[in-house]
Amino acid sequence: MNKLAKDELLSGRHSSLEEMIAEVDRVSQQQVHRVAQDLFGRGNIALTALGPLTSGQVSALTARFS
Repeated sequence: MNKLAKDELLSGRHSSLEEMIAEVDRVSQQQVHRVAQDLFGRGNIALTALGPLTSGQVSALTARFS
């Protein structure tokens, strides 16, 4: 139901399954790779740890992602 309502509000019509599949098929491997790099690149990593960690363990973990 959510999809139907969103289609109606955004485009004034409903998208067929074939139209949705065609839109997905238009996405290239390079586009997926670029978005993955933007989202998961080394500059976007945050580290959270719970428990007793030594400063050496923290340094080793952060070195892997910097």
